This record gives sequence, C-alpha cells and structure tokens, in this order.
Amino acid sequence: MNKFRILTGIIFLFATVISFQGKAQDIGIGVKGGMNFATIESSTSFDNRTGYQVGAFFRFGNSSRLAVQTEVLYNTKGAEFQNEEIKLDYLSVPVLVKFGVVGPLYIEAGPQISFLTNSVREIESGNNESLDNFLKSSEWALVAGLGADIGRFQLSARYDWGISEIQDGLHFEDLYADDSFKNSTFTLSLGFQLNKRP
Repeated sequence: MNKFRILTGIIFLFATVISFQGKAQDIGIGVKGGMNFATIESSTSFDNRTGYQVGAFFRFGNSSRLAVQTEVLYNTKGAEFQNEEIKLDYLSVPVLVKFGVVGPLYIEAGPQISFLTNSVREIESGNNESLDNFLKSSEWALVAGLGADIGRFQLSARYDWGISEIQDGLHFEDLYADDSFKNSTFTLSLGFQLNKRP
C-alpha cells in the first residue's frame, strides 16, 4: 500500500475529527511525546535500542471511568546487535480503551497498526544499508499500559507486543539466523490536552 496514501488518509481522518470538535464537547485533542525502549523479539539475542515517540491524540468521552483514545505517533523502534544498530521508524495508530481505576489512574488496552517509514542497518564500520526490501510495510501490535490524568496532563507507561512478523521473507533471516522477528517496545510518555477546560 502506498505510504503517501496512508498518510493522506490519516490526515484527512483527523482533520474531519477536528472539524467536529467544536460541536462535540467530549472530544479531547492533545499532543504527546516520550521515550521508547525497543527491541526485536527473536531467538537472536538482540539488545534494546532507545528511541522516541511524538505525535497527537484524540480522546472520545469525558467520563473518568471509560474513554476511547486514538493517536497518530511517529515511533522510532529497532534493536542493537553486536556492532550494528537496526533503526526502524514507524507511523503508528493505536486505538485504546481507557478504564478508570481509582482517582486519576487508568488502564488502557487496544490494537495498533504501524506503517514503516524508514529502515536502516547501521554498522560501526560505516557501511549502512536500507532494510526496506527485507521488511513488511506495516505491522500489528497489541498495546496495554497504565497511566494517570492530572489536569491537562497524561502520564503513561505502556508496552506494545508485536503480533505480526516484520520480515518480508526476502532473506532477512539470513542476516540474523532466525525466521521469526517481531517488534517489542516499552514506552514512557507525557501528553498535554490542548482543549481541556481548567
């Protein structure tokens, strides 16, 4: 699927949501960012790679007990392996159900689809190569986490488990001696809701 069409479709979707925001008092719009601690789940001993996430969120429902939040995030994932770094960049769209637990605390869970925007195998010797031909253009994950809504701020810690393989079958396994590769990422993030009333 063409990445430009995907991005255009997502922008159109959120532009539509924004256009109705004035009519729907229970839609919250905000921005967020955080740190990713990512790796690739495999029998190969990959090490964690520290990256980041940045993007926007839309929260549907003002109830402190139940809400739905969808996001558009630029995520840097990947892993480290011996003398090289695998850099995988994704545009991620999670759709999460948030359940209030007690006070400002909530748990959240839901699916996430991510679209590969860039992939590089960076070797210490300086011989970098693109991995686009080795990897699928998208991946699915399940996301779960714990967070707190404090005024306009959202603090969250979440984990996403890749449920689809990231390799495209074009000999990615030849590089790392395995036939199963899935992303795995732990994220700490801070969000700020732009339209929440004090």
